This record gives sequence, structure tokens and C-alpha cells, in this order.
Amino acid sequence: MTAKQIEAKLAKLQERLNGLKSKLYDAECEEHRKINNMGWGHAMRHVKCTISTTKSDRIKERIEKCEAQINELKTFQAEALTEKNNIKS
Repeated sequence: MTAKQIEAKLAKLQERLNGLKSKLYDAECEEHRKINNMGWGHAMRHVKCTISTTKSDRIKERIEKCEAQINELKTFQAEALTEKNNIKS
């Protein structure tokens, strides 16, 4: 992989990470809105009185994977640069 390809891939991953973070914010806002809309008597009328957080949990997992890919690419890029510098020396 060339340096330009690595930089392009890093830029794409950073863009994806920013998009996932905004989706996570939206999902958490939706969860808070649902919690705030539950009335006091809601728990007495319904057995399940908690909301589902699977959407935000899945987004958090995707963020962790994306961050791991970014870190992996950065270490690969650093290794490639040091290898290139060693060859020149």
C-alpha cells in the first residue's frame, strides 16, 4: 500500500467515524426523548418500563471497530515510514 492510499483510507475512516458519532448522538437523543415522554403511571400499566438501547449499542460497537481500524492503519503507516527511512539510510 502506498502512502497516498493509506492517507485516503484514513480520511475515509475518519469521515465514517464522524458520521457514526453523529448517529450515536441522534440515537441517544431519541432514547432520552422516549424516557422523558413516559408518564408517571406508565410503569404501573406496563410490565416493561425501560426502553431499548440496542440501536445505540450497535452504533457504539461500530465506532469501536472503526477506531480500531484507524489505529491499525496508523501503526502500519508509521512502520512503513520507519522502514522507508531505514532503506534510505
